[in-house]
Amino acid sequence: PTLFPYTTLFRSVSQSRYSSRRLAERHSLATLEAAASVGARFVVLHLGSAGPRHLDDPLESLALAGQLGSRSFVRQKISAIQAWEKAFRESWPRVEEILLRLGERAQALGLRLGLECRENPREIPPDDSWDMLLSRLPAPTFGYWHDFGHAAAKHALGFLDHEQHLRRLAPRLIGAHLHDYSTERGDHLPLGQGSIPFAQLLPLIPSHAHVSLELSPDVSADDVRASLLWWNQNQHARS
Repeated sequence: PTLFPYTTLFRSVSQSRYSSRRLAERHSLATLEAAASVGARFVVLHLGSAGPRHLDDPLESLALAGQLGSRSFVRQKISAIQAWEKAFRESWPRVEEILLRLGERAQALGLRLGLECRENPREIPPDDSWDMLLSRLPAPTFGYWHDFGHAAAKHALGFLDHEQHLRRLAPRLIGAHLHDYSTERGDHLPLGQGSIPFAQLLPLIPSHAHVSLELSPDVSADDVRASLLWWNQNQHARS
């Protein structure tokens, strides 16, 4: 994997205030210009958040207490998902409007836009809405960008099935952030130091997809080298 050529957009285009959305769009366009100027081929987009905050906090606490799948967990999980999906439906039209304009500029610059799966379930889109979202955004300019650690964290809380999610979106996948995850230490771990079942998942990554190693800044140089060695020994598993 490489550490480039991609760049990541952090400013949200999902804000309800028009002035905030315009500011986000202006910074987004500047990001595209900067990416093209340094020869990047991809821009990875974070689409923002919608809905109530912290609804996942009690779910994480219940999971840590061994109550994953309990009646209380399931009830709160369903309620949270319904709130986030409602907020997404309300915010999506304004997000789509900006994305389509960004897509026109990206196409003119020869860039592809990767829409990243995020760790916080409040961030958009909800995982069941990926197919709808991608169907409304033209390929090849727009595609799905998989983040192994983020998907693993959601898998641990039962928000998605990592393998099924990746298999479903693989036809639109253009790239991935590669790092490991464990419930105790979180994500962005060196490869092989977490619990992600890469043997099952790597065959779902098309050989043409761009893979970027995305480790925590706290990872040592030795662990970075070990992760690169791990990748060189295992990347043949890709489809």
